[in-house]
Formats: sequence, C-alpha cells, structure tokens
Amino acid sequence: MPIEVKRLCHTYLAGTAGEKAALKDIELNIEKGEFFGIIGHTGSGKSTLLQHMGGIMPPEAGTVIVDGYDFADKKQRIEGRKKVGLVFQYPEYQLFEETVAKDIAFGPKNMKLEQEEIDRRVRRAMELVGLDWERFAEKSPFELSGGEKRRAAIAGIIAIPQAEGPYWICLAAYAVKQAAP
Repeated sequence: MPIEVKRLCHTYLAGTAGEKAALKDIELNIEKGEFFGIIGHTGSGKSTLLQHMGGIMPPEAGTVIVDGYDFADKKQRIEGRKKVGLVFQYPEYQLFEETVAKDIAFGPKNMKLEQEEIDRRVRRAMELVGLDWERFAEKSPFELSGGEKRRAAIAGIIAIPQAEGPYWICLAAYAVKQAAP
C-alpha cells in the first residue's frame, strides 16, 4: 500500500507574530518500491513533511495515510508509524548506545527476538550499509565520521523485523555547497 498525503498543512507558531506555514496543501503518493526525493531550501518544510510521514507529527489539516493507517487518528498513527523508519538529518540524534553493534541491535532487542537472531540481523544490516563488523561493531557511535554515523542509523532501521518494522525508510539529508578553490 502507498503513502498518501492529501492537502497536508502545518503551521509553526500558529496565532503568533512568528507564525510560519511550513506545509500548505501538500499532495503526493509514494508507491511501494518507489524512490522519492524532496528538494528545497532550508526552512522549506522537507523535515516537517518527513515527520508527518513518519507519524511523529499528526496532521493539523489534510491527511497522511501509510499502508492504510490514517495518521489523523492517534491509535492508527501509533500502529502506522511502525511501518516507517526515519533516519534524521543529524544521525547523532538517534545514536545513543555505547557501541555501534548495540545501537543497531536496539530495535530487534525491543522486539524480544532471540539473541542469535539479533546478532544475525545486526551483522547483516552492517554488511548492507558497508560497515565492517570487525572494524565497527565495538566502536562508539560517537567516534564515527558523519557518513559512518548515517550508515549506522540506517542499519538500525534495516535490522528491525519486517513483519513488525518499517516497510518505508525516510531519510532526511542535506547537501553542502563547496566553495570554489
């Protein structure tokens, strides 16, 4: 089932002098297996949209439906957000364990999987994102480069069981314009 966004609106600081419309009548459909990119300037609402698609923010107006779950309804949003894995622009906001392996194991461990299955999932997720087990498993996530942190955060989402966890992975990314030499 798709992610459907219909007439989604979100305003920060509504009713104040600092009121800012971040999203206004957003419409989009993302089908299973589709890669979708959102490009815009700082403050254009990209992260706000992802937070709505991930169920972190309920719609103020409009609808967000993920795999049939209507995120306007609190109970459906709680269930539906299990279908969406979010990797934030700054991965250090979601890395918190003492080692990379423990961080990636957090989701599967909370799903009460057997330790052997958790270890298998962590190793497989690390392999998929290009983090060598021998080199990175026992490292602190805070010793990693920015790109390595991002890969560790993605691995943490990948390691969650599909029957329980995300079918959709939303990545918040940024680009840096390099100055001319």
